[in-house]
Amino acid sequence: EFQALLAAEERAGRTDPYRSVAALLHLCGVRG
Repeated sequence: EFQALLAAEERAGRTDPYRSVAALLHLCGVRG
């Protein structure tokens, strides 16, 4: 499930770089 989420965010990041940064920050917030 986590891998699927990561893949989806990666795909979104390719079309929208800013979104990938937001996704990364979100992941850091969730895990940290």
